[in-house]
Amino acid sequence: MTAAAGAIIEIDDVMTSVDVQTFTADGTWTKPAGAQRVFVQVQGAGGGGGGCATTAAGQGSHGGNGGAGGYCQKWFAASALGSTEAVVVGTGGAGGAAGANNGTVGEDSTFDTLTGSGGGAGSAGGATGTANNPAGGTGGSASGGDVNIPGGDGSCGQVTGGVTIRQGLAGKAQLSGQARDTIVGAGPGTAGPLYGGGGGGACNAASQTQQAGGTGGNGIVIVTTYI
Repeated sequence: MTAAAGAIIEIDDVMTSVDVQTFTADGTWTKPAGAQRVFVQVQGAGGGGGGCATTAAGQGSHGGNGGAGGYCQKWFAASALGSTEAVVVGTGGAGGAAGANNGTVGEDSTFDTLTGSGGGAGSAGGATGTANNPAGGTGGSASGGDVNIPGGDGSCGQVTGGVTIRQGLAGKAQLSGQARDTIVGAGPGTAGPLYGGGGGGACNAASQTQQAGGTGGNGIVIVTTYI
């Protein structure tokens, strides 16, 4: 293959194999022998959705949706990393317990200088006969990477004049799908998808029993080494 004009080719840049280590729980990365370049992806965990209260006639309740975890990626010279590096993988935030309870913030994921912060929690949905919009969780931030992408915010709960409108979306992460509510009379929040998606808020129409919010999706760290 002919190099483009002006290109500089060094023998150290000729890669012969690839090692991929994927972490879905805390662990330790070990640098492979002969490593030259390392590409790291860090995805924080999603926040849990809010629970919703038991409703009476003429009332509705809808918990806020959880935010997604932040994502970052970076190229390292292998020499800039230790022979081992600690890896922290965030666990998704718990959904709010059945009733008017807030969700829990998702945990951060980290590798060396990289941090994908966990997504924020959805707020509790109280029973109401008037308009009420419990806040969704804010998407997690990201830092330290060549590329830093915050997680998507979760939408608020939606109750209008005692009628629950269950069409909210939880936050979407760079490495996840997106939890989407279905329009039903009552139901728990949808679990946040892997990796790092926010959990959905629970919802109740009139005269329904309390429901729990959805748990946020866990994070992930992927370390790809070029040898």
